Amino acid sequence: MNLSASAWHARRLNSSVRPLWKYLMSRLLQLSKRMKYLRTVEAGFSVALLPALALYWLSASSQVAWTLRGIPLVLVCYILGQGALYGELKYRQYEHSPPLPLWLPAVFRGFRLSNTIGLGVATLALAVAATRGTPNADLGWLLACLPFAVLEHINYYHYQLMYDTRGALRRLRRTRRLRTPVLAIDIERVSLLRAGASVRGLTFVQADAASRRGLTQALGPD
Repeated sequence: MNLSASAWHARRLNSSVRPLWKYLMSRLLQLSKRMKYLRTVEAGFSVALLPALALYWLSASSQVAWTLRGIPLVLVCYILGQGALYGELKYRQYEHSPPLPLWLPAVFRGFRLSNTIGLGVATLALAVAATRGTPNADLGWLLACLPFAVLEHINYYHYQLMYDTRGALRRLRRTRRLRTPVLAIDIERVSLLRAGASVRGLTFVQADAASRRGLTQALGPD
């Protein structure tokens, strides 16, 4: 009787766990495909945007203020490259389950600081150009590229501005709040994991696995 009851409970537990496991695997597959797509798009724009616009400007009949146009454009490509690098790391994490590298917080905090400096320089260049009678074409390109760089920086490091799935849009309508970007969460998460793993005697892989389970639950569906 006890054996039968135990077997019955085991079957019940297995039947309840199996759908959850299938959902998690399906969710990881979706996230993996999404990160692969975002990584490819951001890497493509990061590499192709600068030479494409440079060739276009070379074909123009008027003179080009290369420094004025180049500073914000390089910033855009630079920040998109950061997104591509992070997308590759997350794709590997979802596809093959390795922990995020220990160098991630230091590197991306360095990126964040360099972005802030670069955006400040570009803003100063805009202010100077506006007072010196710079041709409208050069000012126009500067005004087109600089806001895009600012928005990309905010989207990666401060507030998520891109909501490209139905789940993300539903959550935005429900909470009426901009989410913290996953990159910003991972910067803090990996930093805390490094400290917490050493204190609790865990390996980084063990701490990362436990934290990722909590992170997936906290983020909810995209």
